[in-house]
Amino acid sequence: MANTLARGLSRDAVEELSRQKGEPDWMLQKRLQAWEVSERTPAHLGRRGDLGTYRAMANFKYQEVNPYIPADGGALPAVIQQSFQEALVNERAGHVVQRNASVVHSELDEALKRKGVILTDLDTAVREYPELVQQYFMTKCVP
Repeated sequence: MANTLARGLSRDAVEELSRQKGEPDWMLQKRLQAWEVSERTPAHLGRRGDLGTYRAMANFKYQEVNPYIPADGGALPAVIQQSFQEALVNERAGHVVQRNASVVHSELDEALKRKGVILTDLDTAVREYPELVQQYFMTKCVP
């Protein structure tokens, strides 16, 4: 997908994002459900109940947000490559790296793949494993 959505967070932007991604209707309905919850949820006041977080959210410029920007497809930035090298590489079973909503690197231990473990981003999961996503996505821990 090479399209970039128009600026601004809105119900229309949610619908356009889903359309550009070619998502099934059930996924669009999940996105719209989440949008509706977001619309009716008051801004969080922060851990101590102070107004700092509330003011930050009140001043957030939703109309200037880019809801989706495809990655440029280049190599991983050096800082990300370095963090992988510094991490416990031998202890890591897998990872997915996304930049601007696009997967730029993905890796899963071969032994886990043979056991049937799936590690992927949500867009790929919706395309390749729709029955699993539909069965489990947004079924627990949702308002």
